[in-house]
Amino acid sequence: MLNENEVYQLLKPYVENLGWIVLGGEPPGGTDHIPVIELKDPANLSGGSKGSKKIDLVFFRDNNFLLLELKEIFAQSDVDKLDDIVSSDVWRKSFFNAIRDKSIHLRHNIPLTENNESQYHLIKALGFNKKDGLSLPDYILFHVNENNSVEIECGTKITDKIKNLF
Repeated sequence: MLNENEVYQLLKPYVENLGWIVLGGEPPGGTDHIPVIELKDPANLSGGSKGSKKIDLVFFRDNNFLLLELKEIFAQSDVDKLDDIVSSDVWRKSFFNAIRDKSIHLRHNIPLTENNESQYHLIKALGFNKKDGLSLPDYILFHVNENNSVEIECGTKITDKIKNLF
């Protein structure tokens, strides 16, 4: 069974090889030197990091942002975090602000403005050692097998257009 760092080391290039561009994230233990994407808690008026959310890896392709949380084993807390970000207008806005605050969109020629955020899709994804029997209809799951191969499972609510990106 791979630890979280090994899952990260396996899945980052795997997703890049599928045509996605890595924008940043929060790699485990400083594994990688990519921009940290920190979503500020809209309720924290002091502007500090209290209550902020960080995503392990954020990728971009064809007007889609892939928000990928990685663990050794499945963690419900990752589902809760990604559900909050994608389903809440204030957290979604915080995500786009985090991208713009570090000018990540400019470095990758993503024409992201406050006026066009609605044209972009946020895709929720999890990566971990293989676990059968999960039912996450609006998620992409990256299952890491014992031989370090990867299986992609698309939830039942994932559209064919999104499935074709993988």
